[in-house]
Parts: sequence; structure tokens; C-alpha cells
Amino acid sequence: MAVIHKCWRFLPDDGVRALGGLNSLDHILSPAVSDRVAAIRQDPARREQLEALRLDAQDDEVWAMISTPNSADFGLERAGAARLMLLLTEVCSPAGGLRAPPSFVEDLLRDQGWPQERIELALLGSRLYSFFDQHVLDLREAVKQCQSWLAGGWLPAEQAAELRGEIERDWGELHARVDEAAARQGQATGLGRAWHEGQLRLGLADLHSMLSQADRRHALWIVQD
Repeated sequence: MAVIHKCWRFLPDDGVRALGGLNSLDHILSPAVSDRVAAIRQDPARREQLEALRLDAQDDEVWAMISTPNSADFGLERAGAARLMLLLTEVCSPAGGLRAPPSFVEDLLRDQGWPQERIELALLGSRLYSFFDQHVLDLREAVKQCQSWLAGGWLPAEQAAELRGEIERDWGELHARVDEAAARQGQATGLGRAWHEGQLRLGLADLHSMLSQADRRHALWIVQD
């Protein structure tokens, strides 16, 4: 199965407002929030993002877990996490993602000497729970209960700008390394140097474009499945 790497951008203040008034897992699981997430399920504009989050609007089994959770098998925590993400989708807009396998781009950045933590930050962001933990203080305890079930990571505008600057700084050298990396990857996968070369150049362009979507105000939510 191909790796899906998608990105959305949002204003942190809008994210805080979307979660306004929630202060516990019980509150997140309340009927009022059930009505909100049911409306999101029916919104065609959210379909692609919900699928990337494994919350496919057509999957009745998943939505039964969200709408009528039980305490078995972490059901309450899973439903709470799903609801938090669904509420956040209300304020998000598409911001690209990588069409090439992220592992190929990771390999190229490593060749360039990027530290692993910077590579992971650029491709995946920081764990999503840290957004809630930093910006929605009333939900800290609730987020601790369900953070393992939150998908993806987020990048505030400042970090995205720093990483974009590092990509631009290394742009010429990264492209100069493409041929060597493509040859090595092609030998490992059997897909050939030329195919990998195209994927690496596409991946670099996509990564730069994605990071550019975070202007001075917008943060990014990156989901890799």
C-alpha cells in the first residue's frame, strides 16, 4: 500500500476557538459534540482529510465507534481523539503534502547531513498532541488520556519558515546529490535510477511547497498514513 502524506494549514487561534468550551474527555464525548462531528461527517469538503485520518465518512463501523463509544479496548480514548481531530478539520484547508515516498526524501536529506530530528520535523512535524497541550490548556488532562490516538503532527509558522530556509539554503547541493541517491535507491528497489530521480525531485519540490504554506500566521497539520 502506498504511503499517504497529506498536509493542511490552519490558524492556531481558529483551532483554539473550534475547541472552545471543552474541558474534559466527558465533555468531548457529550451529545453536543456528537452533533458537531455528525455534521462534519456529512461535509463533502472534509472527505479527503477524513480518509487520510482513517475516519472515512462512508465507514459506518468507524462512525459507530465515534458516536457511541464504549470503555472496552480504549474506546473512549479513541473516540475522544477522533472527535478532537474532527473539530480541528473545521478550520483547516489543504496545503499539499508529498506525492513521492517520504522515505526517499528522508534518505536524500540525510545524505546532505541533516540531523534525523530536523528531517522528522520537516516531514512529520511535532506530535499533534503538543498543539492541544500548548494552546488549549483546559484540555490538557483530556489530551493526555487520548494522545496516543491522535494522528499526525503540527508545525507552527516559525518552525516551518526555519525548515523552508534550510531547504532553500541546501537547494543546489540537494539537487546535485539526486543522481547518486537515485542510483542507490534504484538498485535497492529495482525500480531504476530514472524513476527515483523523478521521485526525489518531485519530493523536494513538494516539501518546499508544503512548508511554504505556513505563512506568518498559519500552522501546518501533517498526516502520514
